[in-house]
Amino acid sequence: MNCTESRQLHSALLDGEGAAHEAGALELHLAQCPGCRQALKELQGLSTSLRRGADYFAAPAQLRSQVLARVRAESRRTPAASQAPRAGGRWAWLLAPGRGPVGATGLMGSMAAALLAFGLGLQLAQPTADDRLLEQATANHSRAVLTDHALDLASSDQRAVGSWLAGRLDFSPPARDLAASGFALEGARLDYLDQRRVAVLVYRGRQHGIDLFMWPVADGARGVSKMTRRSRGLSVVRWSEDGLNYCAVSDADPAELEHLEATLHPGASA
Repeated sequence: MNCTESRQLHSALLDGEGAAHEAGALELHLAQCPGCRQALKELQGLSTSLRRGADYFAAPAQLRSQVLARVRAESRRTPAASQAPRAGGRWAWLLAPGRGPVGATGLMGSMAAALLAFGLGLQLAQPTADDRLLEQATANHSRAVLTDHALDLASSDQRAVGSWLAGRLDFSPPARDLAASGFALEGARLDYLDQRRVAVLVYRGRQHGIDLFMWPVADGARGVSKMTRRSRGLSVVRWSEDGLNYCAVSDADPAELEHLEATLHPGASA
């Protein structure tokens, strides 16, 4: 991969959209090219500034209900006889033998049902909230590694890290140095998941960097579903505990991240 090809992929990398084989080639090129690393870091800085200054608005749940109700109502409507096409017109074939007004109505109903089914199929084919969260977390981890921006604050002092995060977030994430259990606290950074700012504690375990994303469970909502998975060559372990969502991402073995979970919350993995 040359510099031109590398820089064409920078935006896709920051958006978590690059293909697996492209990500591997890009990572190899970035390791050897200071110019492209700097270009990617500058683009990352611009992206971060834009996200931090942007306003996000969630559509109300009532909107989805209204849209679905409208679709169902449209699928039940029967065209009025006065709206039937005139013979000899563009749609005269609908009134050909065997296709009288009743046949035309039935055909239109079938077409509406087919379109509705197609729309629902597209909706079902869309990534779930769990899938989107997984993609965002792994993409953010990879981006932080490739841009050499794993830390906003480098410190193993858990009180300093906790205070730094609390002053920049609308919640107070617990920051614990777990060096005695094999997970040394290296610092923290701010990141975004699902259009909200989250805390990221960065640990080092057995020569592997670990990002631990944390954010509050929304009022009236359930915590994230518990999950252990491999994605894009990375391990992901996710859980909720004491009103917070956690998502650990690393190139370490999944068992290592499960051990981190058990260290943070004994009994949570049982």
